[in-house]
Amino acid sequence: MATVHLAEDPKFQADVAIKILNKELAHNEHIRKRFIAEARSMFRMSHPHVIKVTDLIDEGDTVAFVMEYVAGETLKEHLDRKGALPDNEIRDIFSQMLDAVGYVHEQKMVHRDIKPSNFMIDKKGKVKLMDFGIAKNTDQNAAEYTQTGTGMMMGTPMYMSPEQITETKSVTAQSDIYSLGVVLWQMVTGKKPYDTKTLSNFQLQIKIVQEPLEVTNTDWDRIIQKATEKEMEKRFQDCLDFGNNLSLSKKEKKVAKSGDKIEQAVEKAKVNAEVNETTLIENFSSKEIVGDNKIDLFLRKNTQNFNSQDLLKVKEKLVQMADRNLGSILNLKFQTPSTILIIAILLGWERFWLNDVLWGVFKLTLGIVSLIFWPLYFVFLIWWVVDLFTAQKRAKEYNFKKFMQAADLI
Repeated sequence: MATVHLAEDPKFQADVAIKILNKELAHNEHIRKRFIAEARSMFRMSHPHVIKVTDLIDEGDTVAFVMEYVAGETLKEHLDRKGALPDNEIRDIFSQMLDAVGYVHEQKMVHRDIKPSNFMIDKKGKVKLMDFGIAKNTDQNAAEYTQTGTGMMMGTPMYMSPEQITETKSVTAQSDIYSLGVVLWQMVTGKKPYDTKTLSNFQLQIKIVQEPLEVTNTDWDRIIQKATEKEMEKRFQDCLDFGNNLSLSKKEKKVAKSGDKIEQAVEKAKVNAEVNETTLIENFSSKEIVGDNKIDLFLRKNTQNFNSQDLLKVKEKLVQMADRNLGSILNLKFQTPSTILIIAILLGWERFWLNDVLWGVFKLTLGIVSLIFWPLYFVFLIWWVVDLFTAQKRAKEYNFKKFMQAADLI
């Protein structure tokens, strides 16, 4: 239908990509309007993960538009080269894809052709969504030509949603969500979801409409199955919801693999749906949490299955433990200068049980030491007073940081 060429913009001396509609199709009114609509839709897009269109050419036999050039490879080429991707790389690439598609949906557009070959990855790992040739404008007031004939299937069969096959008029943003789920499956497994060499188009369509994707036996299965539900209303509400679950999956995996005792206790509690206050108290260090409100936050985040009465008991004990921890810090700060002061006073009373000769020697020595000791002691005393007033604040800051790590909020 169209060919993309690499060219140079003489004005800016920069590489650009030009998508040119094949001449034999340039006089087909339906195709020409759709091609121009694609260019105008992309021109209005302004997002770091969507290819930017900079110019439109519509003159006689020549219909084309100019786009930014991305030096890199498509996600399809990336998968063909590397196969199944590691989890960290999947999250990095897929989160960018969600940002791009989510932005398109905000512009009241449905891409309808989400697939690996429509995502470019540049040399720095930045992802760009492209090819809006069959995008659908869901804004009823829009003037863009995006209508399709009744029963006309639009998209790449392997990545189509069930409704793209059975009922084209009901295609919505949820259809892109489904296609994203299929692409995610391919990124996890490193292979295509269906073998088109052995399946006819009819058999492929039956599978898409009736059969769920095979499980990958990885941590990604829950998300993939949710995204590729056959019924639209059971899928993620939007790309933001999809992304939030992606982040949640990362945290769940971190909890499962963590050696931290509290995370293990909480994870075990979630599985068994049974826990009492002793379970949490025994597995949680009092040094890691200070502050009533922070304890509330921790409990809300990590103990959804706890009995409400148990939660109150846990909270009371944690507060007591945190207070004792802070109290021990303050007691230490009182004890240190007090001990030094008592020693100095006792040294002064030495004269009452020393004879004159010994006292003379001692007094001379003490006088020399005092020249150094007392100025240092007064400096220490001033520092101690300042430090005492800031001890509680610093203790809370330190413990809050430890708490944040334990609660998996950073």
